[in-house]
Amino acid sequence: MKLLLVEDDANVAAVLAETFREQGHQTTVIHTGEAALSHLEGERPDALILDIALPNINGIDVLRSIRAKSGRCRSSSSPDAPPRSSSRRPAASA
Repeated sequence: MKLLLVEDDANVAAVLAETFREQGHQTTVIHTGEAALSHLEGERPDALILDIALPNINGIDVLRSIRAKSGRCRSSSSPDAPPRSSSRRPAASA
């Protein structure tokens, strides 16, 4: 799987990237939101791991920009993944 990891802390990025690579994923590391958006102009990874607290343009704004340009965003679930169960419990009756 092609991953794009966007993390401004170089140490955190190195640990995460190494872990993903050990699992067989092709991992590209980028350290800023601006660089991520530029990278995504020409590349389409299978998944994006995005830090929220990035300098200048934060992860939420990066995601908003991606969604605005693409008009949609793929689900974080893979097609063959089991359905997610809800962690919410039904309200107790009175």
